[in-house]
Amino acid sequence: MSLISKIQNLTADSQNIHQEYDLDFPKLDTEKLKQKLRLEEEINNKFSASPSIKKSDKYDHVEEKIILTINDEARKYYDEYYANQSADKERIKHLMSTDYKDKFSSIASESSIDFQIKTRQKIQEIETIKKELKEHEDYLQKFKQENNINHPASYPASRFVYYAIALFLLSLEVAVSGSFFAKGHEFGMVGGYMTATTPSFINIFFGFLLGNFTARRVLHKKITIKLIGIFTSGLLLFLIASLNLLLTQYRAIFASLADNVSNQAFANFLANPLPRDVDSWLLFTIGFSFSMISAIDFFKMDDPYPNYGHIDREYRKMLSFFEQKKLLDLEELEALRNKKIEVITIEFEKIRYRFEELQSIYNREKKWLKLLPQHLNHLEEVVNYLLKFYRQLQDAPKYTIEKKQLETLGLDVESILQVFKNDLDSSSIEYKKLCENINNFYGSTTEKYQLSF
Repeated sequence: MSLISKIQNLTADSQNIHQEYDLDFPKLDTEKLKQKLRLEEEINNKFSASPSIKKSDKYDHVEEKIILTINDEARKYYDEYYANQSADKERIKHLMSTDYKDKFSSIASESSIDFQIKTRQKIQEIETIKKELKEHEDYLQKFKQENNINHPASYPASRFVYYAIALFLLSLEVAVSGSFFAKGHEFGMVGGYMTATTPSFINIFFGFLLGNFTARRVLHKKITIKLIGIFTSGLLLFLIASLNLLLTQYRAIFASLADNVSNQAFANFLANPLPRDVDSWLLFTIGFSFSMISAIDFFKMDDPYPNYGHIDREYRKMLSFFEQKKLLDLEELEALRNKKIEVITIEFEKIRYRFEELQSIYNREKKWLKLLPQHLNHLEEVVNYLLKFYRQLQDAPKYTIEKKQLETLGLDVESILQVFKNDLDSSSIEYKKLCENINNFYGSTTEKYQLSF
């Protein structure tokens, strides 16, 4: 899991992080409230026309309905405020339940200590290898000084080609020499190859000893080693020549189908080692040449000076190991550092997210304390407006009776006045005004004329 994915999962237990609480206190629509409270209908229903017209009851219940409606609106926001406040207290308690500062400091300190321990360990390993490398280098320089060597070591990066050449020479000598031994052999060419395999291998092996060991000693600066090299090289050349001369005697006797070939060949070699015919000289030349070519091949596999190539290779092998070790250790330390930084970053993000959530809770509380009183003032204005509107409706005409309706009911002026004689003083202005309106009503010729009082 990548670092970003881990950080995104840190706050899975929180539903409020990074969510700005959008407080919305909508203004109340007074027109809709009028319709909801049915203020006009409440008044008209009390004075709808009927055969027995009665004055309505008092309107206190309507005013109470207005006040209760607005109080319910205010209570809704009060309840929401206290519910959010209670949830915020629980969330704050959860956020502050752990001392993240100490935890962060502890993790940072542990990460630093682990990294320092690992670094010291790697430094000690590097110092040990560096000390060994210095010993190889000093030994190489000392060897060069003691042997008066001024040239860099010369040897191939890989010996595979030279070993392949040696194997090819062995196969080729077996094939060529085998054709000579095939004459008179009961198995023909196969028998000839089998006979030539052992002496051919000895030829190549003597070439390996000559080229890789004894010939190099001839180039040594010390006289004793040089003399040993000359002596051993001469001895090997004598052995190579003797082996191939003995083979010519063996081939000549083997071709004559004589018995006890080995003893006779050795006796003839002691009596007269030189070949007696062209084929024998040719066989000698082939065997000796392959041995010399293999000696040159093995000589080229390393620096001419004895042990110089080996010592230089050991030094360079240690140097390569030292460089590789440094790179691997740096990569390992970098990986460890990145891992510790990731752990510290995650803990830091935990603290930051919790701080942001606490800040969000604080901002929400601050917003509530600012907007809730404003909304309560608005609700108070709405109550006053609705009460004022309702009281204005009370002062408006409360009765609206069409002329046609009165005629249908057979009501006259006296019968209408009789309805209100208990409520109106005959000397009051309201009573006189009522009488005037009734007279005008009955005196009108318009069917749509309405009596309002």
